[in-house]
Amino acid sequence: MRPFFLVGVTLGLLVGVASSVQATPDDLPQPSLSADLDSDSDGVSQKAIALSVSTSPQPLIAQSPPRPQQPPPSLQPLPEELPPPPLPPPQDLLNPDVDQQPETTDETPTTEGTPGEIPDTITVQGFEVLGSTVFSDAELQAVTEPFTNRPITFAELLQARSAITQLYTDAGYITSGAYIPPQTLEDGIVQIQVVEGSLADINITGNERLRADYVRSRVAIAASPPLNVNNLLEGLQLLQLNPLIETLSAELSAGVRPGTSILDITVQEADTLGVAISLDNSRSPSIGTFQQDIELSQANLLGFGDRISLTYAHTGGSSEVDGSYLIPLNPRNGTLGLNVGFNDGNVIEPPFDQLDLTATSSYYELAFRQPLYQSPSEEFALGVVLSCSLPNSITFFAPPV
Repeated sequence: MRPFFLVGVTLGLLVGVASSVQATPDDLPQPSLSADLDSDSDGVSQKAIALSVSTSPQPLIAQSPPRPQQPPPSLQPLPEELPPPPLPPPQDLLNPDVDQQPETTDETPTTEGTPGEIPDTITVQGFEVLGSTVFSDAELQAVTEPFTNRPITFAELLQARSAITQLYTDAGYITSGAYIPPQTLEDGIVQIQVVEGSLADINITGNERLRADYVRSRVAIAASPPLNVNNLLEGLQLLQLNPLIETLSAELSAGVRPGTSILDITVQEADTLGVAISLDNSRSPSIGTFQQDIELSQANLLGFGDRISLTYAHTGGSSEVDGSYLIPLNPRNGTLGLNVGFNDGNVIEPPFDQLDLTATSSYYELAFRQPLYQSPSEEFALGVVLSCSLPNSITFFAPPV
């Protein structure tokens, strides 16, 4: 009969455990740290839940050895487990009793060192614009004058800054702008800092024989700081008119640092090797009116825009050879040229052909040319030419009378 009693005890324990598992989700304590620390009864309840999940009937039987000295236990079901006492309301947990509060003194905290309230408006007597090299002080004051000598809000202060930025944008300085630096307002003067845009780099792609510095140096003139997009477009148009360039495209993007930009230019080179053949009848009849000439030229011999040409012309009584070499001196298309020519002619027109007249000549020239003003439609330049012609030699043979 003792084993029977042991089984009854085990069933009773299992019923008690099962009754604790069948609680509704609303009744179960939440598995949070605050619940674990609220009360001992709540902790016991959680331990009971953990026990019901992790234990099995076998350990319970092993933990209940038979005791002959005790009377058999009753088979009545165990009393239902009482729910844990309710937790006090949150306000009682957050607001302890008055008796438990620490004693306070009548001393009030000092306000020394605490910041005051931020005013809604400030009165600005004037603006000091720093970093501007494009506009005069009068032009800048005319833009900011509507925001002076009256209380303005922070939004209106930003509008004054934006007005200066818009002044730059309308003039073509689209990469320039203004901002208000950290400062202490003194005498009602607000400082506005201007960052004038510039090019951080000019990237050239697509060129083959033409050196990238040739293109970059000419664009850099039009893109001098502060960067003006109107001047940049005009410089690109001038570069498009260059006979060494067939087409080009440009893209302006923001740089790494504020106020800087990167210009990417793609160039398609023109064919610089030229061959020209011409025929004309404009020469003097004494040496032959019909002339044939051929010209060979290379407009980009060494890759920096230097030009070389060689021309040979021939008539019935003359031959002429001309050669020239032109080198660029600066990005503003200043050039220095050397021209050399040799001429040899015979008189073939009757009756003077009987004299067997021959003449030879040669010349040397050094030419300098510098444009002073250039635009896509106009150019003003100065030039100097130094020329030297050697004395002509004339020979003839007079037949005997």
